[in-house]
Amino acid sequence: MYQFNKLLLTLLTIGGVGFINYIVTDQLGTTQLYKDANQIRLGYCLVWSLIDYVIYLICYNGLNLLFRLIGFKSLSQY
Repeated sequence: MYQFNKLLLTLLTIGGVGFINYIVTDQLGTTQLYKDANQIRLGYCLVWSLIDYVIYLICYNGLNLLFRLIGFKSLSQY
């Protein structure tokens, strides 16, 4: 159950960050969407969420490797 909760919380957080990334890029004017483009907006949010999730996995695994090299068991114990 712990792994499911961890995965769910990670995906919810990354999804929210992906939406924030979309809002920032929209405010900067780099995305050109019409007012009725809900499907395209959802696609942009999903792409940003995927990019954020990949960055999260790289950081998490890198920190795990670093902690094991230092002598700690794993990052998940904290």
